[in-house]
Amino acid sequence: MSYLQTVVSYNGIDLNTVEGLTVLARDSYKPANRNVGSYGISRGNKNKVITAFYESKQITIKVGIAQKTRDLLEQSLDKLNAILQGYEEDLIIRQSGKDRKYIATLTKTNISEDGGSYVNMDLIFELSDIFGYDTYTTTLLNVSNWTGGSKTTEIIVDGSSVTQLPYISIVYSSVVGGTAKTVRISNEATGQTLILTRDWVTGDVLLVDTLNRIITVNGTTIAYTGSYPEFSVGTGYVTVSDDFTSRTYTMKMTYIKRYV
Repeated sequence: MSYLQTVVSYNGIDLNTVEGLTVLARDSYKPANRNVGSYGISRGNKNKVITAFYESKQITIKVGIAQKTRDLLEQSLDKLNAILQGYEEDLIIRQSGKDRKYIATLTKTNISEDGGSYVNMDLIFELSDIFGYDTYTTTLLNVSNWTGGSKTTEIIVDGSSVTQLPYISIVYSSVVGGTAKTVRISNEATGQTLILTRDWVTGDVLLVDTLNRIITVNGTTIAYTGSYPEFSVGTGYVTVSDDFTSRTYTMKMTYIKRYV
């Protein structure tokens, strides 16, 4: 029986570079485990409330190693074990026609078949983050020379998780009347709004990293109120507003698609 070789790398090293090794299969397409709870309620039209949260995910990589001798086989196993010693490293798997990244640690190795000079095994990885991610960014919005005090723009969000987490960059080429003023960035559908109050001046560079929950102006972390705007898959609307006298700015909004 012949196999279609599957591209899998861990910590930057392609497992197929191990002498005699072939990646036979992977189950990264399986969704994460979900914790579902049921809670009774009273005085309502329904008698219970269901909650569901993704809580854990494992990925199994099936590999086979065939060599001419047992000694050569064990040398290949040594090399494979050396590659897999890290923890919370990038596990890159070719999936849906492109590379997808998971943060993973090898937790178990199951030997399913062991001959004189060949072995088949399951490499079982536990994920630190239940989502898989593209290995590149996708642009949602890229516009320049905005001058209005409030602007709402349509965006199209892709991926397969409930929400996607954007990276927002706003560069102010001109600010008048920005002392003790407020910039707001909102998801119109959810009402999630970041409220940023400070002394704004020409040349300020505002960066909002929704994935890592970091906001900086000119490289310095700033305080905020409100909540980070997250966007569901599909059509959405982002609004940027301020109470300056006038302003001109460029805005770019990108994200790394994540998948359950």
